[in-house]
Amino acid sequence: MTQTRKKILIAGALGLTGCAAVRKFESLGWEVVGLSRRTPAQAYRDHQSKARYIAVDLRDRADCEAKLSGLTDVTHIIYAAVYETSDLKSGWKTGTEDFVGINVQMLTNFLDVMLPTAKGLEHMTVFQGAKAYGVHTGAMKLPGKESDPRLISVGFYTPQEELIRARQKGKSWSWTVLRPQMISGFATAAPISCLPGIGVYAAVCRELGLPLRFPGRGMGPLEAVDVDLLAKALVWAATEPRCANEIYNIGNGDCFCWVNLFPRIARDVFDMDHAPPHSDYLDVVMADNAPVWDAIVAKYKLAKYTMKDLVATWQIVDFFLDYGDYNRLSLLSTIKARKHGFHECEDSEEMIIRQLKEMQAGRILPP
Repeated sequence: MTQTRKKILIAGALGLTGCAAVRKFESLGWEVVGLSRRTPAQAYRDHQSKARYIAVDLRDRADCEAKLSGLTDVTHIIYAAVYETSDLKSGWKTGTEDFVGINVQMLTNFLDVMLPTAKGLEHMTVFQGAKAYGVHTGAMKLPGKESDPRLISVGFYTPQEELIRARQKGKSWSWTVLRPQMISGFATAAPISCLPGIGVYAAVCRELGLPLRFPGRGMGPLEAVDVDLLAKALVWAATEPRCANEIYNIGNGDCFCWVNLFPRIARDVFDMDHAPPHSDYLDVVMADNAPVWDAIVAKYKLAKYTMKDLVATWQIVDFFLDYGDYNRLSLLSTIKARKHGFHECEDSEEMIIRQLKEMQAGRILPP
């Protein structure tokens, strides 16, 4: 008997995680449909993929009905769509109604259309993160475990999770929540992405004749996850029966310190001098350096990405460079995922060096 081909719908397909998910599921022979606010023309420019892209605004119920009601044969869903406020840190810390309400409404609109439409739905994966353990508001219990009691200050995570639990009750499909640590990889204009900002910052320092200094305040250990390892976790969640209606922390399986890594970035990636750390806010010091980046692009004949294309907001770069603050460490246990069969791991220092070099090879960063 021939097995029916699986069809996966990825909401947020042009984000950091969505791009990696498209690549991974396509490589395994799945039929892929990607949703994003950007137009299909832009999607095909940014992706060399056979996936079908649909431009839809999940904030608009009518647009969802018009664009998604024909997707009757979807068997799996990844929901990686997120609305971020212009001031990321303010949205996370205050949990404003605008920030929380819009994200909950987006998922509501999506489920209202897709659950009646995709009658053969088998599984849905959604994302949370270390903010589920309160790292964005204060010191968290270490390590964070999926069994820890909920906090009140987790933004839209809890209402989204409760919405999915309610919609799934009594149904044949299942859900999985993944909580990755700092996701590392490359996608243009991804709001929750640190790696391109590190590369741009280093390149600008070198162009200005400055040594590379670690500018953050986090001197202690932190964790990360390779975006391609996360894509493997998405396949595991979609196909492993033990993942049904479960929550998992996902990480590379090790920890690292920024202060130890920055000298390696200077030496091994950019062949430049490095100097002792000095705390700065890149959201401030990089504000006037877009012309320097434009000059670098022209000088090295790089792909014509503006600084804004590569770094949607310097706030997120500052946030992750502070992630190793000894007073507010974010360390999550991944034992549950390993017990349930996900054993992938990665050396986080080597990952960041490799990914920056890949961006150089792709003419995104200067050699």
